[in-house]
Amino acid sequence: PWSISIGLSVFGAANFNQLTYALRGLSRVDLIVKLNISIFLFSLLAMIILYLNKLDDLWLYFLVIPCAQGLAICSIGEIRKLLFTYAARASLANIFSYLNKNKVAILFFSTLAITLSQLAYRILLGQIFGLEGLGLFQLAFMISSIIMMINTSIMSSVFLPMIAKSTSSSFSSYSFPFACQLLINYLCLALVLILFIFFGEELITVLASESLTPA
Repeated sequence: PWSISIGLSVFGAANFNQLTYALRGLSRVDLIVKLNISIFLFSLLAMIILYLNKLDDLWLYFLVIPCAQGLAICSIGEIRKLLFTYAARASLANIFSYLNKNKVAILFFSTLAITLSQLAYRILLGQIFGLEGLGLFQLAFMISSIIMMINTSIMSSVFLPMIAKSTSSSFSSYSFPFACQLLINYLCLALVLILFIFFGEELITVLASESLTPA
């Protein structure tokens, strides 16, 4: 059961992320909102069902999010068409041609190199500090990633696609709103940093557990 649940979770997360980025590039904020609300409702319903039936198998709860993502994708017609109709037309020959002519290939392999480096880094941390130390590091990394995700979600969803579609080639035409958005991000991060400096242990207790305050 754990092999199936983890496999589905990894596939579901990868599929959901690439779909979300595609919708951001298309400036379909409406579909992103529909997708997120649908996932929330499906996962909430699943959690209520599991709780009311008093099921205590942890792998079942692990399946809630990937199943909710799959149901949400299938329930929205435009997203279903984008993913299953258009994506199904791609062949291996078309993919190789696309990578050869598009700069996305360089971006793909550079991102892959960064991901592999992070995995190697975690292996090294596990060997030096043991499983407990690696777990504390991963928790701290996860919390900081969530903070950054909240901080940049508006930029990646709306602001950056808007700049990418700008017909003006002059940087000055969008440098001011870009600078303002960056300043807002820095102010948000500064507030979060101050919050963690003074209330770090309390926040870790709420977000995780009191035993994980060293994170």
